Amino acid sequence: MQDFIAIFETMPALSWWLLLLGILAPFPLALFPHAKQRYYQHKLDRRITRDAYILEEELAEYQCDIGEELDEIDVRKLLIDGASAGILAAGGAWLSETREDGSTVFFAVMIGISLVFGAWRKANAPPEEYDPYTGTSEVTFPSEAIAAFFCAILFIAAAVAIITAF
Repeated sequence: MQDFIAIFETMPALSWWLLLLGILAPFPLALFPHAKQRYYQHKLDRRITRDAYILEEELAEYQCDIGEELDEIDVRKLLIDGASAGILAAGGAWLSETREDGSTVFFAVMIGISLVFGAWRKANAPPEEYDPYTGTSEVTFPSEAIAAFFCAILFIAAAVAIITAF
């Protein structure tokens, strides 16, 4: 167990920061459209409170700024995507730090792989509203599958860390 803990003590600070950034960065990006919509709705409410008479063009402009109703934020999806991107970036930084020549090419390759994987996953994702019988848009993964995915990532990271340590 001490050897396993010692492996994580060898991780450079950049890897920990990239992991933290990968987990936390998707949340402000997902919250921005909601905050923008609330701001414009509040602006319209203040305008109507100040003067009940409003021109149709002005109301249309406010409604254009507000936009359509947004979907709820899927926290689980954000966590999974952020954690996978953070682990990939942190692993790339960690492995590039362990190389003797100090090459950052491996780090750039890992970031490129994560970007290509994200684009592939977005292009090949199942359609949101596929079920013609119920009309639901539920695409769920069992919690055991998600736990197994993260355990597999940790196992691969530990194996790579042990291989590079020797």
